[in-house]
Amino acid sequence: MALLERRQSLLKAVNCIASQEGVHAIPVVVVNGNRFDEQLNEELRGDARIRYLYCNEPSAPEAQLVGRRAVSTPYFAFLDDDDELLPGALLRRIEALEKYPEAAFAVENGYRHQRGQDEAVIDDMEQLNDRPPLESLLETNWMASCSGLFRTVSVGEQFFQNPAPYMEWTYLAFRLSLVFEARFLSSFGYRINVTENSVSSSESYLEGVVDVLTRMLEFDIPHGIAKTLRQKRVAALHNLSVRHLDQGDLRRAWRYHLRSVASLEGLRYLGYSRQFFLPSRLGVDADR
Repeated sequence: MALLERRQSLLKAVNCIASQEGVHAIPVVVVNGNRFDEQLNEELRGDARIRYLYCNEPSAPEAQLVGRRAVSTPYFAFLDDDDELLPGALLRRIEALEKYPEAAFAVENGYRHQRGQDEAVIDDMEQLNDRPPLESLLETNWMASCSGLFRTVSVGEQFFQNPAPYMEWTYLAFRLSLVFEARFLSSFGYRINVTENSVSSSESYLEGVVDVLTRMLEFDIPHGIAKTLRQKRVAALHNLSVRHLDQGDLRRAWRYHLRSVASLEGLRYLGYSRQFFLPSRLGVDADR
């Protein structure tokens, strides 16, 4: 992102926090790494509305942990510098947590903004209150970086340690859902500005999906949940195999294929093995 655009989006994020009505919200801005604009950095340091923090490691999860450690209020939330909170978002979430003291966090619906259009992140957020959060999470990820408000006394910094490199908010939602109750709000409280350079189709991201699902399976979880996670993990491995086979990398494709069929959930992909022995794959003239 160009410097001017970055400055505008970051200051817009700060403004939408500081201007939240009915609450006293303190923007905690964490600057990390050593690649930043000095002028913008000094502007942030001099902004009396914010609490400025710096960490050496150029890592978003590390910045989130640093920010969590700095929390001294009853509630906290997150906001990426290119997204925005909509008016009244924090007040609605606080009211939900005060009304439902058994809930450790509240999650609000929001918009995904792409190509000039807003679309709802979740079609029917309210119905999620009728189901265990872990169960609904397996169908759709309802936790975005800016969708939640967390009760400080419940959601400690340990939940932000050893984060997943990809799908970190899904992983956080999973960990929280194992031990806490949640409250879901159908109101629209945030807007995620989707860029064209999405990482969700990259190989690293697809490998990250496998990593997250593997981590989840290490927890003590109900049998039905574990079965669904194994199915998702097998499907992710199969997708990686297909990707590498399409790219002509038979060795890596075969390796992922073997991993995908190494469990009962992967037996449905056994027939895919034929793809590796087609004459065109083996360099054999089929007419001979």
